[in-house]
Amino acid sequence: MDRKDLVTKAPGIVVWLFGDQPAFQSDSFSAFVIALIAFWARLGVGERAWDFVSQLIVFLLLAATLKPRIYRFFDERAIKFQPIVSNVLLATIATAIVGGLSWVISKAAGLEPLPRLVLVFDFVLSAVYLIATRGLGGRLLLPKPHLRFSRNDEIGESRTREFILAFVVLFLFGLVLVWKALPYPMAWDDLHLIRPFSAANMADAFGGNWDPDRIETDGYRPVTMLFNHVRYMLLGENVAMHRLLLVGMYALFLAMLSWVANQFDMPWKFTLLAGVLSMAARHNIYHYIWLVDGIHLLQGVLLGAGLVCAIKFFQGKGNIYFDYAVAFCIVNLLAREDSVIALAIIPLICLAYLRLKNGASEQYGELRSLTIVLGIVGAVTFYVRSQAVPNAEGTVLELQGLLNVIASTIFGFMGWQSFDPWSAGFQVVWAVIVALTLVAAAFLLARYRNPIAALWLLPAVVACLVGLSNDRVNLLLFPITFFGFFLGAVWWQLELKLPLFKFAALGAAAIGIVGAAYVSSVAIEAFHPQSAAVVYWNSELIFGRYAEKATIPEAREQAAAAALLQYGINSPDDIPPTYQLALEEPGDDLFSQLVQAALRANRRRPNVSGDLFVPWLEPLSE
Repeated sequence: MDRKDLVTKAPGIVVWLFGDQPAFQSDSFSAFVIALIAFWARLGVGERAWDFVSQLIVFLLLAATLKPRIYRFFDERAIKFQPIVSNVLLATIATAIVGGLSWVISKAAGLEPLPRLVLVFDFVLSAVYLIATRGLGGRLLLPKPHLRFSRNDEIGESRTREFILAFVVLFLFGLVLVWKALPYPMAWDDLHLIRPFSAANMADAFGGNWDPDRIETDGYRPVTMLFNHVRYMLLGENVAMHRLLLVGMYALFLAMLSWVANQFDMPWKFTLLAGVLSMAARHNIYHYIWLVDGIHLLQGVLLGAGLVCAIKFFQGKGNIYFDYAVAFCIVNLLAREDSVIALAIIPLICLAYLRLKNGASEQYGELRSLTIVLGIVGAVTFYVRSQAVPNAEGTVLELQGLLNVIASTIFGFMGWQSFDPWSAGFQVVWAVIVALTLVAAAFLLARYRNPIAALWLLPAVVACLVGLSNDRVNLLLFPITFFGFFLGAVWWQLELKLPLFKFAALGAAAIGIVGAAYVSSVAIEAFHPQSAAVVYWNSELIFGRYAEKATIPEAREQAAAAALLQYGINSPDDIPPTYQLALEEPGDDLFSQLVQAALRANRRRPNVSGDLFVPWLEPLSE
């Protein structure tokens, strides 16, 4: 295609963004672009952007999921009645249906929806989009219908079976890890965040700060509130079911990553070892033990889904997967701002996939389009965030935080703290295993020019960038998980290239899994109701500095207050300003005295007497 033909078929900006294939332009971005046009058209009348974000989410998800099926229905009619049926008419009808459904859903959810989409307005939007992608002088009749919607995604039965098996194995392993903690009551932030929210709360979250109590870090996280609301409405106060849900989400996330790794020819055996190792890591216990931290697993599921869809798109399973990948990233960004790393990880892994499979030149153009669209999505989201929540955390970058996260990622499987000879031994052996694995990775790359292992190390490094702004250890789901898959890939390559190291690789994986699970089993006890950490956290919300702000369901608040009263705590004077003061500089308050008594009696684990204990491994510590 020469430049003259290129200009004739599409405007330069469309070509630059979406490649030079008109079919790709028109088919791949219909749902996404029409939704954005509708969004910005309404901004043109002087409205604020963040007032409509909730409606945009509903519209975009419907456009990405339901609209293809609507088009599929119209495809059959278009083939039958060509050339009578107009491309504009099809897009108009489909957009009108999706717009009407989004209005109904928003109304039913108690949100204040946008003015209902009308046929005339949809006609204008569809016509503008189609003219832009086909060229100002292009044909509006439908020369060939949107057959992309009729293509089925064919997955081999064996691969589907292995995916299901991976999910089951990972879920069962997670069940073993979480079993003793299933009945642990809600703690700390769970008390005021895992609850039903009103329609007004949700509207405020989509237009401003996500926490109506103004206790948590300021941020634009409307999907976090929505997630907390939905799971509470489904599961109520049943903490065991909440944790089983989180374990299921964790297993799904790791199973999807295993599927992606399998597309790079990594055997399921090693993808499972990598997944199990990541789940067992000490610093990953927060995501399925501490209910409010389950939001990170939603981020994981959305990232995994986006990766799977992007890979399927480049496998030629259907252009609609491009739209799905973008939609998952949008929802992920609206869950937490640190999901921005997904906008780099997905193109990075897709690039590696095209390199491995010798992708065609046009596929690299499509990858460029995906990267640019994700970049635009990220820029728009952070702009909306800056307008909706001016007091949100800024972008102050600290190199020390990055270094802390890298160290916590490498050693986060066991942590730095030991509590007995076994834990200390596992930590030493793990440091040796990691060092030898890194040497082995360098050797494999230099000797065999095989970059498969590096494929997983690069996303791990990208995920560590979150440490530039926040280096908390409960934010390491992505860094530790990708590093775990890096280790699994190196062990696989060792077995493949150097069979003599087969048992050494499997032994390293076994030691890592057993050691991490052993340390995690003790770290989990920090969330036991007798734990000094939980007692202090709950005291802050029931009697302390957050008591007047926190909105806690009445029955839950009464139960938490009764649990504190067992230790005599019933006023803010009974607790110190911080938990660390009770450990290091105890005062005359009741809580500090209880902590010091537990330390003198060496009560470091749960006991049948119900006495307060100081956990061996402090939560949220290295």
